[in-house]
Amino acid sequence: LGKYLGNQAYRFYERDILDLRKEYTLTEFFEQLFDYLFPLDFCMQQCQRFIECKQDTKLSVRDYLHQLQNIADMVGNINEREMVRQFWMNCQPYIRALLVDKGYEPNT
Repeated sequence: LGKYLGNQAYRFYERDILDLRKEYTLTEFFEQLFDYLFPLDFCMQQCQRFIECKQDTKLSVRDYLHQLQNIADMVGNINEREMVRQFWMNCQPYIRALLVDKGYEPNT
């Protein structure tokens, strides 16, 4: 497994597996590796990024939705309803107006 790791991930492998001879299941290994690589509040940071993600004037609707989806994938527990609500609340006002004109609302 170590040959597939680099940088910090390999340092974790060296310390925990080679030096300390800890034995992990594969799931435990990846959980410990995640905890080693990312800050304790990583998930909260990603949730905050999701909440604060807005479509600025430089982003197309497609790019904004893609960015929002990428962050939601990092968070992991964002459902479709939350995704739609976040998109609706933070897209450009003219997009929201066009959607309303076509009969869409965040609850539909």
